[in-house]
Amino acid sequence: EDGFTQIGLDRKRHVPYLLLLIGNKKVDQSQVDPELVGPRTHEALIELVVSHGRTSPTVLFLNDLHWADERSVSVINHLIRKADRPGVLVLTCYRPDFEATWLNAPGVENINLIPLDREQSALLLRECVASE
Repeated sequence: EDGFTQIGLDRKRHVPYLLLLIGNKKVDQSQVDPELVGPRTHEALIELVVSHGRTSPTVLFLNDLHWADERSVSVINHLIRKADRPGVLVLTCYRPDFEATWLNAPGVENINLIPLDREQSALLLRECVASE
């Protein structure tokens, strides 16, 4: 809780929802409005990343985004479209059939990767095994 407030999150508005999200059983239920759990958690997650970026360069790497649920994708969409997020780089990986709604947002660059062929895959595997 102190770590959240040290980076600038509002102790009453954001912290209870983040603690609830991570399964903290000691959350004071009087600070949580059941009707606002979704929107406040959404807001708190965005503020967590943005606030961290203000204090230290931050890379948010999200892999296999094609498996994410609708609410998670909504949070990511709002974070990427947020104009004021200095110090934050959002890097996502997903399959071609995933619909990234933020591709036309300012500052977004899309890099399509082609699959490795059999020979390239074998070389990559040998290099990974050799490095261990």
